[in-house]
Amino acid sequence: MYRWYRQDYRDMPWKNGGGVTTELARFPEDANTEQFIWRLSRAEIKSSGPFSYFAQIDRSLAVLSDSNLLLQLEDVKGVIEEIYLNQHSLPYRFNGETPVNAVLEKDEESVFDLNFMSRRTVCQHFMQRLDAGEHFIQAADAQQILVYCARGSAKMIVDEKTGMRVQEDDLILLDEERPFSGVRLHLHAHEGASLYCIRISFLNSSNHQKFAHAYVG
Repeated sequence: MYRWYRQDYRDMPWKNGGGVTTELARFPEDANTEQFIWRLSRAEIKSSGPFSYFAQIDRSLAVLSDSNLLLQLEDVKGVIEEIYLNQHSLPYRFNGETPVNAVLEKDEESVFDLNFMSRRTVCQHFMQRLDAGEHFIQAADAQQILVYCARGSAKMIVDEKTGMRVQEDDLILLDEERPFSGVRLHLHAHEGASLYCIRISFLNSSNHQKFAHAYVG
């Protein structure tokens, strides 16, 4: 298990130079922006404009602020699909190669979002939002689980002996203890809390084992 706090995160420019993102974590830790297997980040979108292009990357995006965001996605035939997102929407998944334009409403000064990217030739991911209440997660096919507390706090129980309080802006990484054992946890999200759980399944388990030493609790 590994844990990050607010002071561990780092700001960096968008790949296309159109903004700034706060990187929460990447795997492996020493990979550059063209080599990572997965990456979790936050961003403040201050103006309308295009997203960066990421080849062979699958992305999931969730709106964190009480704001509205319009995504305009262009398919291979040039047809534009419009997706409206707010903080109550499910995380939206799309390909990193897809041309995407983000549009802010006229009265929105900025929108804060959470963005997860994974390299589809190595792994798959599934992001979900967890609100107040009890959540029992049993991910038999996952080698890793990330839990990010976007708002409020929660209690996390990994096994009978390991329990911890998760505060706003904390990030937790859990790895399966042995090959094909999966990852399980119990979360009690307190009133008003909002967390994001990301399950990561490697197409070849040896790729996870190869880099698992990158983070040790």
